[in-house]
Amino acid sequence: MKKHEWESRRETRTEHRKWEDSLDGVAYWLGDLPVPESLESMIIRAVHRLPSAAREFVYYNCQFASSEDGVVRMRHVPQARQPWLITVGARHVDESLIIHEIAHAWLGHEWDPQRGELRITQQDEEVACDLTRQWGFEGEGTERIDRPH
Repeated sequence: MKKHEWESRRETRTEHRKWEDSLDGVAYWLGDLPVPESLESMIIRAVHRLPSAAREFVYYNCQFASSEDGVVRMRHVPQARQPWLITVGARHVDESLIIHEIAHAWLGHEWDPQRGELRITQQDEEVACDLTRQWGFEGEGTERIDRPH
């Protein structure tokens, strides 16, 4: 391969990586989200802020849906292509709450196979809050409180 061909391919790869790291790239990888547009934008922005390894984890392991109860929750559906289902409520949701649930999945916290719900200990909750903060988020998802999952 000639030097100019190699440089051209390298530039193309660099441009592709930049696109993948952009909001448009994140939106592409997340696909069509079955949530209202305002929540879709928030999810895309939140996932965009994650480190690249965590973003890739989300693309292959998490799916999102809207819920009527106004709460962010997570369920484990092992037979699904993307086994972690994060439901986002209609009320004002802080990005950190979405990331907090992603942190539980990333950390592999235990779930109840009969109900698909997380079995969260106080220590699990603290670790998820800490990771959410380490990923650069502030807000409700970083506060050590008892919350539904």
